[in-house]
Amino acid sequence: MFAPPEQDILIVFDAVTETIAMPAATRAAMRKGVAAALGSGDPRKEERFFHRHLAGVTWIWPAFTEWHDRFAAAGHWPYLWPAHAKGEPAADREKERRKLLGHVMLTWVSRLGQHRRRIPGWTMRLMVTPPDDAAPGWAEAAARFDPDSLVTWPPFYPGDRTGVIAERPRR
Repeated sequence: MFAPPEQDILIVFDAVTETIAMPAATRAAMRKGVAAALGSGDPRKEERFFHRHLAGVTWIWPAFTEWHDRFAAAGHWPYLWPAHAKGEPAADREKERRKLLGHVMLTWVSRLGQHRRRIPGWTMRLMVTPPDDAAPGWAEAAARFDPDSLVTWPPFYPGDRTGVIAERPRR
């Protein structure tokens, strides 16, 4: 099993949580254990990690709120947002929000590794997963994709499954 380097996980954790308002003690405790949880390859362990640290804690994730409001206004909910789309109870929506945070972190860890392993001369392009590309704001975010700038790589919103693939030059 491939386990990403702890350094990559911590870089991503710091970048993703930089704009998330949460108690300092929660952030510190999460930072201590995030590499073991996300590096485990066990989705249940990852889910338990986020539940253990965030259930019952007030935390504000502006990027999530921004995309939530965008989806709500358009009446379009992405694939990985079923509790929100169905108007399920707040507890289910909060559980979903924790899962989406884990998904964003895992995706960014993967993208960081991909970005470092790029092969000169190969083309990096987006691999679109319908219906994710129909999400309001997706096209604008995808238009900013620059293979040389990791901050423009997907996920473009929490739960986005857009990938990046490398294509060998044609001869």
